[in-house]
Amino acid sequence: MKKYKSFLALYLMLVIILTGCGGHAQSLDLAICGSYAVPGMMCSDLKGGSFQYSIIESDSQGRILFSYTTSSIITQKEETAIIVCQAIDSDYVYFYEDQCYLLGEVTDEDIEKLKAHNDWGEELDFKKMARRTIAISFDLFLITDSNLYYNDILSAISDEFQIPESDIKVVCFLDKSPSGQELNWVEIQKENSTQKYYMIINTDYELWYVEVDEDDTDLSTVVTFKQDSGWDYE
Repeated sequence: MKKYKSFLALYLMLVIILTGCGGHAQSLDLAICGSYAVPGMMCSDLKGGSFQYSIIESDSQGRILFSYTTSSIITQKEETAIIVCQAIDSDYVYFYEDQCYLLGEVTDEDIEKLKAHNDWGEELDFKKMARRTIAISFDLFLITDSNLYYNDILSAISDEFQIPESDIKVVCFLDKSPSGQELNWVEIQKENSTQKYYMIINTDYELWYVEVDEDDTDLSTVVTFKQDSGWDYE
């Protein structure tokens, strides 16, 4: 009985620490915002120093300008992005999709332009915002709410490229649109090289994809690809 009470007390303390008075801890909410807002910087494990963040500034409407650091599946190294989060509530994080972040070396002028593009200081306009669900497991893993089955994704890629599934080395979830499309990072082994792709897969397992050049580190390709492939921004 004592062990049970001790466990219950520990559980309740953890819930209080993580939720506070307004939902999840702000650090976790901002990590979720960064995970969805910046392609490739999905942080599934939200504990143990897997990400770092720092709030740079807030505006009068509650927007948050922050830095977010974690490993990128695209560059295969730790990256830091500067991000504007429009709003956070108990269920969602909100941001301007494809225009809310900076990567690489940035100047004060770059940050001021980012803020202007994200309506810094203006009234909130939820019609312009993308939103992604805040869902975290008890053991602090991000729940992405994917509706697609991994084995069916492998089968669809195998059929499209006419390759054995064993040649598909990486399929990594990047984002999900409101209509259920899923953006993935895919790596396929071909002879002595690895070809890398952004790939959109809809709920019927139809594929749209573009090959990614090794030097494409500013994410310009994925933005254009989403627009050209009918990505659902609503």
